[in-house]
Amino acid sequence: MERIVLTWGLIPNDNSSEMIYCGDAETSETTELNFEIIGDSFKGIDTDFNENFSGNELWNPSSKLYVAISACLSLRSWRM
Repeated sequence: MERIVLTWGLIPNDNSSEMIYCGDAETSETTELNFEIIGDSFKGIDTDFNENFSGNELWNPSSKLYVAISACLSLRSWRM
């Protein structure tokens, strides 16, 4: 089964990095959260997020899936 990995991150307003690379949060002074999609499951790799969804929800920004992701992201302390 195919696995899709997604990263959401925050670049702080006071960021001084000239280059920002996904997966290099320490060097680029960012904060990142990683998620994976396997089948109809959307899971947090570094959080306990776990949500089942239907494929068409990926293309609807107001879907139940994105509401749940938004809640997960807003609960995280972005300044870890």
